[in-house]
Amino acid sequence: MIARLLTALFLLAAVPANASNDLTEARKLLAEASRALEDVGKDPRGARLAALGKAIRAQEAALLAYRAGLRRLARAEREATAALSAEDERFSMLLTAMMALSRAPPSASFALPEGPVTAARTAEIIRRVLTPVEAEWSGFAERAAQLQSLRVSQEVARLEATETLKSLQELRGQTSTALGRRRPLMPERDTYRRLAARAAAEAETLGRLTQELGSLSPPRRADGFESAKGTLPWPVIGTLSAGFDDADRQGRKGQGWRIAAPGYAAVTAPVDASLRYAGPLADYGQVVVLEPDAGWLLVIAGLGRIDRQIGETVLAGERLGDMGADLPESEDFLLEAAGQQGQIKDKVMYLELRRAGKPVDPALWFRADRK
Repeated sequence: MIARLLTALFLLAAVPANASNDLTEARKLLAEASRALEDVGKDPRGARLAALGKAIRAQEAALLAYRAGLRRLARAEREATAALSAEDERFSMLLTAMMALSRAPPSASFALPEGPVTAARTAEIIRRVLTPVEAEWSGFAERAAQLQSLRVSQEVARLEATETLKSLQELRGQTSTALGRRRPLMPERDTYRRLAARAAAEAETLGRLTQELGSLSPPRRADGFESAKGTLPWPVIGTLSAGFDDADRQGRKGQGWRIAAPGYAAVTAPVDASLRYAGPLADYGQVVVLEPDAGWLLVIAGLGRIDRQIGETVLAGERLGDMGADLPESEDFLLEAAGQQGQIKDKVMYLELRRAGKPVDPALWFRADRK
């Protein structure tokens, strides 16, 4: 038992710390997804879509962690393989010499014509040669075991990533089914749709669209939006590429966030809201405008697909659509993660928060951990 424990600890130590952290984070996120799925069957207030959305987000985050971990493991394996290959020829010569010495009978060293003193000196020389050779053998064997550990860790991570992709595909199918049983539309849905269509036809910018939509004066939500300040999850698992007031290439300051995310990423509602607009707009791609409270509008632009309709109410965590690309096949994902071929391309989402028609820094409202 102790020997097995020491072996396991040695193999664990052979995995790079950053790769081990990535895999640990991935497994933690999968546990979160599992807990979210436990709520899918309960559905106390029509929250099935929200629970599915949270599970999908957690699994997508786990997939990114597996991707990072597999990249680090692949890089470490290449480096270890190169180091062992460089030593192989030199060590083979040393090993051959050791084997030749080991086959010589002990009495041969005393048969030297120069007598026992010369034999003793020869034995000392042999000892001095064998000591560093044995040390090199120990180091070589350790590095070979580390390489084997890296390969085992890669195989485990590949299997777990493949299962995550399969589960993610199944969750998306469940979400599509649940969307077919969505809650009733708001009574004002037809009015919203006509006004949104007119606003989109006349607007050339997101600012103009939000001004038009903000003039409708819908009823105030009972729970309020102010209490959500600093707690909102990001609508997509990604990386902030440009913040509020950051200048673009033309020197124009932005009025929101730009988030780079994998092309297959799901887009979810950060907060309970009414869906005021859903559709294309100029060169912004597919755009969703949510109204979490009277006077507040949350614009999410750059989607590739939208699964919701104007006039719906959505709960925090519910799927709105995705960035437009299909979920990669497991083989493509693993090859890309290992740096062998292809690339999972990122797409850019634009997020803007407005109050009474004026842009507000999303950093004041959204969590810093991108979750």
